[in-house]
Amino acid sequence: MTLEEKRALKASEVAQILDSIKSTTEVDLRDRVLIALIFNLIRLSEALEMRVADVDIKRGRLFVPIRKNYFRTERQLAMHQCSEPLTNLLASYLDRRGVDVDPNASLFPSVSVATANSMIRRRAKAAGVMVDANYHDIRKAARCLTTGGLP
Repeated sequence: MTLEEKRALKASEVAQILDSIKSTTEVDLRDRVLIALIFNLIRLSEALEMRVADVDIKRGRLFVPIRKNYFRTERQLAMHQCSEPLTNLLASYLDRRGVDVDPNASLFPSVSVATANSMIRRRAKAAGVMVDANYHDIRKAARCLTTGGLP
C-alpha cells in the first residue's frame, strides 16, 4: 500500500463517491444511504443494527441503536441534525423497499461490516477516489469537516 492510498479521504471525495452512485436500484439506494449515514457520524455497527422503524420521516426523527452491556438503547437524532440529502435518501430508500416491509426488519438486510467495507472500496474505485477506502475513512472525513480539519 502506498502512502497515497493510505491518506485520509476528504469530504469532497465522499461527495464524489455519493454522486457517482446512481439511484436506479434498491442496492444503489442502500449503498448511498449507508455511506451518507456514516458521513453523518453514525458508526457502521449502529447503522447496520438499525431497523426500518428507527427511521421516522414524518416526525423527522432517526433512532440510532447503541449496544451497552448487551442491551439495546438508542439515541434520537432530529432529521435537521442530519443533512437534507440524507433525509431525502432515506425516504427514497424506504419507498423503494415498499410499504409492506416489517417495521422490525433490518434497514440494511444482508449487509455485514465486511460487505459494507468491500462495497465502499468498490464504490470509491468506481468514483475514481482512493482505492483502499473504508468506513473509518468516511467517518474521519466527516470529523475533520465538523472540527475544522482536526482528525
